[in-house]
Amino acid sequence: MSTGYRKNIWARFPFLFLTRKGLGGMLKMEGYAMCNILITPYKDGARYGLHGDYMHAVLQSGGLPFVVPHTADTMLLDQYLDGADGLVLSGGGDVNPSFYGEEKSPLCGDGSILRDETELYLCRKALEKGLPVLGICRGVQVMNVALGGTLHQHVSHAENHDRDDLPADAVHEVAVVPGTRLH
Repeated sequence: MSTGYRKNIWARFPFLFLTRKGLGGMLKMEGYAMCNILITPYKDGARYGLHGDYMHAVLQSGGLPFVVPHTADTMLLDQYLDGADGLVLSGGGDVNPSFYGEEKSPLCGDGSILRDETELYLCRKALEKGLPVLGICRGVQVMNVALGGTLHQHVSHAENHDRDDLPADAVHEVAVVPGTRLH
């Protein structure tokens, strides 16, 4: 596969992403090369979960998805990153405000400190390595916090953000800035 094809995997995602200058190692599968894409799941009790569309989008774009467990074991996370061509930070609960220097508001949802630590580590290390990072909803928030930003701890339901009645549809519009790579 040409490098151009591998770069196009990121052009096919209609989300916010950061890119790197070149793409590294590929896995050969069924006669064609595939990018190794790490995806972070949510965790509900003892079960990990992931919206199936994330896996299918990676596969349809020529990637091979790998789900990364929440762990404080940075050596294990580094091993995942060593074989990765990109990282997808999936949606989910709130990032704990302690990670951006604030006290938790009563309106802020409960999240997972271990997930926050895992994803913040993965994001920072992936960007250091020059890997493309794709953030979906919560994932964009993780990217922001990993790069030193802060967040609003609660987005009002009146602002039409959480839409359980439309789980597979777009919840809000995203503006693409002219002159950017996504445009």
